[in-house]
Amino acid sequence: MEFKKNRTIINRVVSFIFFQKSEHVKSKLFQQGPLKTINLWVLFFLFFLSANVFAGGPFMCQPAFYQVIDKDLKVLSPSGNYIMIGTSQDTYNAMGWNVNDNYLYALGHRKSTWKYHLLKIGDDGIAQDLGVPLRDGDNYSLDSYRGNMYAADMVGNYLYVRHQYLNNKRLMKIDVTTKIYEEVNFSGSSGNKVADITYINNAFWGVEAET
Repeated sequence: MEFKKNRTIINRVVSFIFFQKSEHVKSKLFQQGPLKTINLWVLFFLFFLSANVFAGGPFMCQPAFYQVIDKDLKVLSPSGNYIMIGTSQDTYNAMGWNVNDNYLYALGHRKSTWKYHLLKIGDDGIAQDLGVPLRDGDNYSLDSYRGNMYAADMVGNYLYVRHQYLNNKRLMKIDVTTKIYEEVNFSGSSGNKVADITYINNAFWGVEAET
């Protein structure tokens, strides 16, 4: 992707500036006491820029199948090529594509350091932690739930997630813009072990792990 390539070049330039500035700050710290605080703030600011401003951008809208396995995000193209996109710092699952901004959203795995945190994944394949969603009305934290959360898809700005211990016809509905969630009920049949879901024509369709 051209955008991703350009951002990589910019990151290298920022890293070079950061290195040069770090050497300058180091020399100043040992020479001029009054400038120590200012130099440390400059160092922190440059580090913040390199770590956050140039995080992954939106994906390009094109036919592809995205899959996360533990920490690795991969894409399967229509031609059958399986390509690694990026590796995050910890494991996650329950992922869906937001057509409004072309980012992927997911939840941290229950055994990870970001248990049930809402995550945002850009075209570099690296998940960014957005924090823990809170339930509408009583602010009950999503990471207080037991069991697994899996099988997700997005409708608008809402990430719908299936939870192991919820009623078979109930899903978590998470607003990725406000990080507020609620439990919603659906009609129709639902299996006990649906492992994946997708939203098509005003309905969720799923595949059971066992038949």
